[in-house]
Amino acid sequence: MRLRDAEARQAALTRRWESRDRITAGAALHRVPPPPRDFCGRSGELRLLERTLRYPDERPGALRATVCVVSGMAGVGKTSLALRAAWALRRDFTDGQIYLDLRGADEQPVTAGQALIRLLRALGVEQRSIPADPDEAAALYRRVLDDRRVLVVLDNAQHAAHVRRLLPGPGASAVLITSRNRCSELDGAVHVGLPVLTPAEALGMLAAAVGAERVRAEPDHAAALVDVCGRLPVALRVIGRRLAVRPAWTIAGLLDRLADERSRLEQFSSGELAVMAGFEISCRELAPLPAAVFRAGALIPGATVSPGAVAAVLDTDEERVRSAMDTLVEENLLQASGVSHYGYHDLLRLYARRSGTDDPVVALGRWHRWCLTRTAAAMRLVYPDMVRLAVDVDVDMAGFADADAAMTWLDEEIGGLLAAVTTAASGPLQRLSWQLADQLRGYFFVRGDVADWLATGQAGLAAARAAGDPRARAAMHQTIGQAHWAAGRHRAAAEAYQEGLLAARDDRWVIGEAYLSHNLGLVYAELGDVDRADGMYRRALDLATGPESGHIRAVTLNDLAVMCADQGRLVEAAGHLVEAMRMNEAASRRGSMMTNRGNLGMVLRQLERFDEARPHLDAALAHHRRTGAVAAEVCVLDELSRLHRQLSEWTAAVGDGTEAVRLARRQRNPRFEAGTLNTLGSALLGSRAFEEAQRTFTEASRISREHGFAYFTAQACVGLAEVALALGTPETAGRLADEVLTVPANGAFRPLRAAALLVQARAALELGDRETASARCAEAVATAGTAGDPGVAREAAAVRDRIDAVRAQDAPSVAASSARTRSA
Repeated sequence: MRLRDAEARQAALTRRWESRDRITAGAALHRVPPPPRDFCGRSGELRLLERTLRYPDERPGALRATVCVVSGMAGVGKTSLALRAAWALRRDFTDGQIYLDLRGADEQPVTAGQALIRLLRALGVEQRSIPADPDEAAALYRRVLDDRRVLVVLDNAQHAAHVRRLLPGPGASAVLITSRNRCSELDGAVHVGLPVLTPAEALGMLAAAVGAERVRAEPDHAAALVDVCGRLPVALRVIGRRLAVRPAWTIAGLLDRLADERSRLEQFSSGELAVMAGFEISCRELAPLPAAVFRAGALIPGATVSPGAVAAVLDTDEERVRSAMDTLVEENLLQASGVSHYGYHDLLRLYARRSGTDDPVVALGRWHRWCLTRTAAAMRLVYPDMVRLAVDVDVDMAGFADADAAMTWLDEEIGGLLAAVTTAASGPLQRLSWQLADQLRGYFFVRGDVADWLATGQAGLAAARAAGDPRARAAMHQTIGQAHWAAGRHRAAAEAYQEGLLAARDDRWVIGEAYLSHNLGLVYAELGDVDRADGMYRRALDLATGPESGHIRAVTLNDLAVMCADQGRLVEAAGHLVEAMRMNEAASRRGSMMTNRGNLGMVLRQLERFDEARPHLDAALAHHRRTGAVAAEVCVLDELSRLHRQLSEWTAAVGDGTEAVRLARRQRNPRFEAGTLNTLGSALLGSRAFEEAQRTFTEASRISREHGFAYFTAQACVGLAEVALALGTPETAGRLADEVLTVPANGAFRPLRAAALLVQARAALELGDRETASARCAEAVATAGTAGDPGVAREAAAVRDRIDAVRAQDAPSVAASSARTRSA
C-alpha cells in the first residue's frame, strides 16, 4: 500500500504522543472530582438524586430515567450536590463516571461539538475516529454508551439546547446536569430545584469551617452572618475561611466589616450584594501580589488559567505567581484544576473582573504575545518542517527541554490558546490571531481535533480579511483546507486550497504557493483526478527551487511518485523516490526518508526487482515499529504481503496481510482497512483458501463502497472475479471484471483495468471464446504500458500460450474432418 508523505508524518507524530491520554475502551472511568469536604445538608435532594439514578425504572410514569437536572442560582451549591451524588453512586455505575464543565455562564461556553469530542475521548474513542459533524459525533456517542453503564456529569449547562446532543440513548447510562436554567424543555428529565441552604444547614457549614465552639459562643451573630451571606455556600465558604485563619476575630466584628462593605458596593445588584461584600472582605486582606494575581487571572478567557499565563498578564515571574495562586486556593478564592491550572467560581471571576486592573487591554496584549511566543517555540520542536508565516515576536526556545515537554505544554494550554485566537481576531491584535492560528495548525495536524482546527482557521481568516492581508488569507485557507482534508472532506479542502493559491499569488508568496500547490495536488490525487493532480505537483516542483523549499520539494516528489505508481508508471515513480530519498537524507529528515524507502520498495516489488525491494521494506518496517508509527507500519506490512505473494511464499503472505488488517482496524482507518483486506484476499486466493478469500474481498468491497473508495472498490472487484474463476464460474468472473472496465483507462485505475482485462481473457478462454480471449490479452498489455507491471505482460503471454495450445489441439480434428469431406 502506498504511503503519502502527509499520512506518514501524521502517523509518526500522532503515535508519539497518543499514549499520554489514550483510554482503553473497556476500562472503567472515574473522572468525577470528589465533592468538597465542607458539603453539608441537602439530604432530601441527595436522596431523590440517588434513588432516581440508582433505580431509574421506579420513577412513576417512565420506563427509564436517564436524565436528572439540578438547577438554581449562582453559588447555591449545584456542583457540590452533583459531585456528592456522583460520589455516592460510584459503585452503581460499573463502567465509571465522566465529568465535564460546560462553562455555560462564560462568554464562550463549551459547544456541543467540543463537548462530544471530550466525552468520546474519555470513553476511549481515538481523536481521529470522532466525526467533525456534531450530529454524527452525537450518534457515535450514543452508540458507544449503548452497552455501558456510565454516569455523565455535565456541569454548568447554559440551557436545554446546550446539552441535548449530549444525552445518551436508551440504556443503562445516565446524565446528571447542573444549570442556572431549569432546562424544562428536556422531556422526561427529573428536575431538582435547589434553594439556598436552610438556616440550620448554613450554620452547619459555617461551623465546619470555623469550629462549632465559635458558633456556639456567638449564636445570634452567627445566625446574622449566614443571613448576610444569603445562605449561599460559595459566600459561606469564602467568609468561613476568612474567620478560620484569624482566630482572634469575632463573628460580630466581621459583621461590622461586612456592613461597611455593603455600603461601598452599591454598584452590585441586590441579589449579589451580600456575596460580593463577602468577597471584598476576603480580597482586602490579601497581600499585594495574590490580590493582583486574583484580578489578572480573571481577565484571561477560558475555563482555567496557568501561572505562566497570569505571569504574562502581570509581566512578572512565573514562580512567584504560582505561589500566589496556591495562596488563593488556600483562601478558597481559586480552585486547583489538574497539576498546573487553576479555576474560578463564576461569581468570583465576575467579582475579580469588576475589581478591575490598571489597563486590561495592555495586560491582555501581553498575554496574547506570550501565547504566540510559547506556541511558536513549542511547534519548532513538535513539527519543525511545516511551512509557516513569520511571527511578530521573538521565539525563545529555552522554555522547553524537548519536543515531549513542548507537546505537554500545548495540551495543557490549548483551551487558552483557542480563546486567544478568537479574542485577538476582533481587536487591535488581529495579526496575532492569524499568526497563532497558523502556528497551531501543526498541533492540530498531530492531534486531529478538526472542530477546533476549523474554528481557529475561520477566526484567523476573518481577521486577515478585515486587515486586507493576502498572505495571511493564504495561510488561513491552508489551515482550513488541511482541517477539511483530515476530516475526509476533500471537496471542501480543494476549495479552500484554491482560495489560498489565489491569495498567495496576489502576495507573491512563492513558498506558500508551492505548499498549497502540493496539497491541492494531494487532494486531487485522492479524488482520482490524476491529470489535475499531476499539474499541481509539477507546479509545486517548479516553485520549490530555493534552499528553504527542500521539504516541500521532497514531499511533492514522494506523493508524485505514489501517483505515478498508481498509474503504472513505475520507472518514473522510482526516479522520483530516489531523488526524494537523497534530499531527505541530506537534510537528516529520517522519518521522511523511511517513507521514501517504503514506497521505493513497493515500486521495485512491482517491477519484480525483489532482491532490491526487500531491504528497503525491511528497513522501513523496523523504523516504523521503533518509532510507533502504526499507520506507516500497516503500509509496509501490506507491501511485504504482496512481495511474498509474488514469490509464492503463501504462509508469509497471509501472515503479513493478516497483521496489516489487524493494525488497520485498531487504527479505525477504513481506507487502510479496505486496502489491506484486498491484499489479504489476494494472499488467501494464492494459498487456495477460495471461500475465505471471497469473504475477505466482499468485506473490502463493502467498506470501499460505503466510504466512496473507488480504487479499492475496483480492486475488490478484480479479486472477486479471480475467485470466481478459481471456483469455476467464468460468467460471474466476466461480469465482475466488467464493473472495473467502466473506469477510465488513463488514470490511477490503469493497472486495475489491465488486471480486469486479463480476467476477462481467462474467462473467455474457459467459455471457448478464443478470439475474445486473444483480444483482451492484447488490450491488457497495451493498457499496462511499457513502464507498467511486468507481471501483466507475463500473464498475458501465458494466456496466449493456452490459446495457441487449444488451437493446436483443435488443428488435427479440423484436418481429419476436411479429409473425410474430400473422400466423400
